[in-house]
Amino acid sequence: MFHGTYYDHDMMQAPLEPNEKYDLVMCQEVAEHIDQEFESHILDTFTLAAAPESTLIFGAARVGQGGEHHVNCQDKPYWIERLQDRGWVLDDIMSYYYWKLCEKSTIVRWWYVENTMCFTRSAPTGGDA
Repeated sequence: MFHGTYYDHDMMQAPLEPNEKYDLVMCQEVAEHIDQEFESHILDTFTLAAAPESTLIFGAARVGQGGEHHVNCQDKPYWIERLQDRGWVLDDIMSYYYWKLCEKSTIVRWWYVENTMCFTRSAPTGGDA
């Protein structure tokens, strides 16, 4: 059972600013349903919700992928660039192990495996080196 905070928020209005920070932020197959003009709201929400050193598991439908109300399908490089602009770094090794774990499941759909990427965010080092 999940014990946590539930947020009911309209991403077309503004990014969500949660009351807490989380070590893991996860967004699976949602971004493609948000118009491109509002995508910054959901991407900024990841950073606002993330603890200084955290992980983001993110997946969104790609260009040409079928689905209902897919209004913002983009290929992986598109999302990588936008997340890097917000301080997230693609973690290829973590992504690989996530894919391998999902591939073993009999209930995880193929698009979750193929579309998902893992990112990390490090705490600012601060000061001069």
